[in-house]
Amino acid sequence: MALLLELTGENPFKVRAYAGAARALETLTEDLSKLAAEKKLTEVKGIGAHLADHISEILSTGKLAEHERLKELIPAGVMEMLSVPGLGPKRVRFLWKERNILSLGELEMACRRHLLKGQPGFGEKMEENILAGVEAVKKFSGKRLYAEGAVSARAVLKRVRGWPEVAWAEV
Repeated sequence: MALLLELTGENPFKVRAYAGAARALETLTEDLSKLAAEKKLTEVKGIGAHLADHISEILSTGKLAEHERLKELIPAGVMEMLSVPGLGPKRVRFLWKERNILSLGELEMACRRHLLKGQPGFGEKMEENILAGVEAVKKFSGKRLYAEGAVSARAVLKRVRGWPEVAWAEV
């Protein structure tokens, strides 16, 4: 939420509130569902009534309506630009809103043509870094870290081993 809010230009205090709440939940040692059921989420430092309502909505429905609404406002290519090293939400927002760059391809073309040089926060070196980052993103798109792939592989293996016609299977 914090990332989406920052991309859409929301109040920085609201962005910080969501980021702080996320950190608080990551380090939470108590059972989140239990806290929500007992209406004690606001006792967690960094969780106010509004955020507690959002957490409860996620726990009960599996999603957050406001999150879904924000995702619809932001083009997929804009979200993909965040995967380029060195491009954070502020720069990506500038590229999207001020330069109307909506994809990695458009970003790459703008850098190759030096259209960003001279813009606030962008110089020749930044363009070079972005080009290198875009190449890295392209090179590794569709690839996963072993640990991430292993989880999916184990799930598939479990299903395959359950088939009666399979005598033996391994990843």
